[in-house]
Amino acid sequence: MLLRDWDWREVAVKIARAAREVLGEDARVYVFGSAVKGETTAASDLDVAVVVEDEGCVDPGKAAAEILNRAGVDPFAPVHLHVVTREAFERDPPDAYVEVRPDGTLREHGEPETPGRSASVVRALWRSGLALLEAAEGLPPLAGLAAAREGMRLCLRAASLALAGSPSKDPKDLPGSAARGAKEVLRRLERRLKVAREGEEPSLEELSEHLDECLKAVRALARNLPVELPAGGEEMSVDVEEMVRMAKWKLSEAKRALREGLGSLAVAEAHQALELLIKATLRELDVKPPRTHDLRQLLGVLAMKLLDMEEGDLAVEVRRIAREHRDALASLLEGYFSRFEPPFEGDAEEVVKKAEEVFEDLRRVLDEVRAAVEE
Repeated sequence: MLLRDWDWREVAVKIARAAREVLGEDARVYVFGSAVKGETTAASDLDVAVVVEDEGCVDPGKAAAEILNRAGVDPFAPVHLHVVTREAFERDPPDAYVEVRPDGTLREHGEPETPGRSASVVRALWRSGLALLEAAEGLPPLAGLAAAREGMRLCLRAASLALAGSPSKDPKDLPGSAARGAKEVLRRLERRLKVAREGEEPSLEELSEHLDECLKAVRALARNLPVELPAGGEEMSVDVEEMVRMAKWKLSEAKRALREGLGSLAVAEAHQALELLIKATLRELDVKPPRTHDLRQLLGVLAMKLLDMEEGDLAVEVRRIAREHRDALASLLEGYFSRFEPPFEGDAEEVVKKAEEVFEDLRRVLDEVRAAVEE
């Protein structure tokens, strides 16, 4: 899929509408780069900046992924979306850009008056890249590889930008083996995605291996940059409350999709709600969740951890949930992958209803886990 082969304006308008839905009416969308300049080539990407007033209120990576999802952007589409603050955008604006409004109108902007490169922009790009790498764990393998690729691209862009403002390094040459490693990881991801386009679907194990490579390369790259940046991997912070809020929102999205007659989407959203809630509970117990979307497997890990803590009653409750809702959990997993494959053929309304019951049971488990941890 090449940028020059499709109408970027139509895609940008969809993104503008989705950005308002996800981030509120104050969100602004700008397209910059070769598309605006009329210089698209076979290697061109659509560069989009979603500008918010306060980045602290959103997770840039999650917001970007959700906006692209709502806008219906193909995982293979050459679209780079960055969520940044108004302050960062105005401090280092592109040399030419267009504001895209939800009503389809465009407003062109000329050459900026503010020169230079900003450390805050470097950090925003870097955090967005890390967030995409982390979010890739929660996606089906194919979409996960696409998210990892975008995450690596953002980290490499941040590195280039950091070096451009550093007098001690050549901005044309990223630091030695660290940069070569990161670039090679990106090339391997792109090769694997090309094979996937031809029909050879990646596995969860492959996704896990690629993500390990990505995080290792990012850590090496961060050590060689003149801007202090988080290194990724175990150092990436996880906000359990944010995971719970996202789980609630996913469940509400499932019910909305059901009302709109989108059965496959409803089941997929319900699955993600439960997966987020179980993984949030594991995080509450300082357990890094395994890279799987299988809800029964995740519940098994949770039950074993509770047994290790001598919380036998809670472990029994988790196993009861897994046993009594076995069929519904299997249907949810099937529906999750049906979002990217043939439509879910089961009773979506019944599955979502069961998911709501499981969700409430798991919320009670999380509350009891928190009480046990505090004792």
